[in-house]
Parts: sequence; C-alpha cells; structure tokens
Amino acid sequence: MDLKEYVEKHLKDRAETLKTLTAQTRKASRLFEKADTQNSRYLVNLISLWADSGEKHTKTEYTGSLRDAIKKAEADFKRINDRTDVQAEYHVDVLIGGVSVVVPGEYWIKYKSRH
Repeated sequence: MDLKEYVEKHLKDRAETLKTLTAQTRKASRLFEKADTQNSRYLVNLISLWADSGEKHTKTEYTGSLRDAIKKAEADFKRINDRTDVQAEYHVDVLIGGVSVVVPGEYWIKYKSRH
C-alpha cells in the first residue's frame, strides 16, 4: 500500500468512526432529555496520590444521585486502601447509553469528603 492509499483508507475509517460516534451522541442526547440526575449512572475514578507507595486506584460505577456516587466511591477507596481519608484525584463521568460525559468539579466538589 502506498502513502496515498494509506491516507485514503485512514480518512475513510475515521469518517466511519465519527459517523458511529455521532449516532451514539444523538441517541445519548435523546435519552438524557428524559434523564433524572438523581437516578443516573455515574463512574467515579479515584486516582490515589499514594500509588507509588502501593495504594490502589479505584473505579466505582453507581446508579443514583451524584452525591451518593461520590460517597460510595470514597467508601470503596477507603476500604481498598485501608484508609480513614481519601487522598486522590477525582474523575467523575455520567454514563448515558454508550456515551460517557465528564462531570466538571463545580458539580461534584461539594460532595467530596473534607479531611
């Protein structure tokens, strides 16, 4: 395959991928119009600040409120790492259909434990 064929194939594949992503995004948008954020699917990743010392990162999927998702994720983190506090970087997403949307800190930071 020469360079021109390679680039053409790459562009065609990319167009197909974008077509699929667009369809998934439209479907997620329709689903979210009817969604209740008090009963949504959330994914909370807690990246331990002490991973170099052997602590584990956690990934918690929870259906319910954002407040309860954060609470559950922190409880999982404490249990797995045998801690009484959470020293981690938070990454929070809401899952809609096959699409994951990042939830900015301004929406969840108030639910984070204070230590």
